[in-house]
Amino acid sequence: MSIKKEYEAIAEVIDTYLKGMRTGSEGYWRTAFYPDCLVIAANDENPVSSITPIMDYAKFIADQHNAGIKCEEFPLGSEIRFIGNIGSVRLDWKFVLGEQILYGTTFFNLLKRNGTWKFSQKIYYVTH
Repeated sequence: MSIKKEYEAIAEVIDTYLKGMRTGSEGYWRTAFYPDCLVIAANDENPVSSITPIMDYAKFIADQHNAGIKCEEFPLGSEIRFIGNIGSVRLDWKFVLGEQILYGTTFFNLLKRNGTWKFSQKIYYVTH
């Protein structure tokens, strides 16, 4: 696959993730993430509470949507890097959760297996 096509494939994974955030739909999460992916909140100093399995995180997002709480992440900028079957994405964002607005950065690690890119880890930091 050409470098341009690889970038496009990774950009599609980012878009799928953002659709999952915007809708709460489990299908988007399963498409964008490996099932054993962990979400790590870098602001949380507690090594237990800072780590969440991806589908638990997805359920939290879905619960917000189901409760009628606005929950959406807006990308402010991104950077994609990869070599072979490994990659990383830096995504700067604005996150709206109800009346709360947060800004931060997420670093995603990716793996390409069987011709498909998916996130293997999500680490985020809330800047303000």
